[in-house]
Amino acid sequence: MGLDNQTPVAQGVGYGPGETRFTGKIDKITLEID
Repeated sequence: MGLDNQTPVAQGVGYGPGETRFTGKIDKITLEID
């Protein structure tokens, strides 16, 4: 369910060169929630 909360963040903030950086952070957060 944490993905639902991170999906809009990755689309709004991660919209350029920082997308890879944000994706890595979300990946770690999602792993902790999972």
